[in-house]
Amino acid sequence: MRDVPIFPCRETSRASDQTRATTAQRFRSAVPVNHMVACVHAPSRLPWFGGRRGRALSILQTALVSAVLSFFVLVAGQETPLSSESLACSGRYKPALHGTLLDYTDRHGLDRRMDSPALGRKQSLYVYLPPRYDAEQAYPLAIYLHAGMQDVESFLPVASILDQLVACGELPPLIVAAPDGSLCPGQFGSFFVNGPAGNYHDWVANDVYNYVRERFHVRPEPEAHVLVGASMGGFGAFNLALKHPDRFKTVAGIMPALNLRWLGACGGYFDDFDPQHWGWREVMAAPLEPVGRFGPCGIVKLRACDVIYPAFGSGPQALERIRRENPIELLLQSQLHGHDLSMYIAYAGRDEFNLDAQAESFIYVARQRQLDLTVDYHPRGRHNQSTAFRMLPNLVRWLRQRLEPYAPLQATP
Repeated sequence: MRDVPIFPCRETSRASDQTRATTAQRFRSAVPVNHMVACVHAPSRLPWFGGRRGRALSILQTALVSAVLSFFVLVAGQETPLSSESLACSGRYKPALHGTLLDYTDRHGLDRRMDSPALGRKQSLYVYLPPRYDAEQAYPLAIYLHAGMQDVESFLPVASILDQLVACGELPPLIVAAPDGSLCPGQFGSFFVNGPAGNYHDWVANDVYNYVRERFHVRPEPEAHVLVGASMGGFGAFNLALKHPDRFKTVAGIMPALNLRWLGACGGYFDDFDPQHWGWREVMAAPLEPVGRFGPCGIVKLRACDVIYPAFGSGPQALERIRRENPIELLLQSQLHGHDLSMYIAYAGRDEFNLDAQAESFIYVARQRQLDLTVDYHPRGRHNQSTAFRMLPNLVRWLRQRLEPYAPLQATP
């Protein structure tokens, strides 16, 4: 398999993008891109995890998380590291790591899943321990939440990238937990909320968070606890951070869904954001309403019944659940100010789910309240893997700055 280096985004907005880039210019603060994470290489191809939607959705399944936050080391469930032999026998991707990948799944020949009181069943988790992990030292903790149409196993192909980042000093040594937030095969995902599919918020906030802190030596400061997610996982990361500011002081999203009640001033879901004219969805989306458009002329459509209904349900109760869980509404209801929560949002100007409008509405509210927010905007980016790769170097730098003060004192770079 040929490796390709990850380069920073050096995009130049085309004339067609100039107008809408200017519209939100007053509240967007882009991160300068002038550095390359030279020691990291990413796989040129990543596996697809398809359900019954099959190849038509491959553009979504190859996207984001697997590639983007591949730099987050996976740590999973039992004190049994994944050996090369066990991975080879199970037919899984075989990363060669400097650190240790612990397996709390049923994907590698044995069922090592951990009991989840929140879900009332066993559930899968990976946990990554950095190179030369020392139980006498305390480490920062990151929880990584995967994207829709993926599951816990989608974290495997990118484990080596995170491991390289830690091994070469681009990230300080840290513990990373990667819980499973998938639903039945073919369903989009749980959005990591408590809903008709199960108590996935409690699974992460209680079961995973408490288990990792009890089992491993984690720094106690909430500033050393990070939530990171992509797309659907970005929704979950911001939802958790805004609900638990006493536990998490740092949150980052790659193309995150941040306003599920987004509508433009004329009532269109795919409208661009205009800070002077925008609205809120007051009626639950019809089952066949498109919420994602992929391919030439948007020929491949993902509909509300595919994306939203499995996690939130349908009808008025579902809309009320979205109100309670929606990151932008949690932000509006919060008492956050100043540097109470460090936030990072990377988003694409041509997002096929129109998550750029969702992100810009969230950014607008955060800027109005003068909160600690860093934005990385890619005007020509799409909801895909290549855009996610271009977002990676800036995010790595941002995380490094916030986690370095909490690195183990005796850690050797």
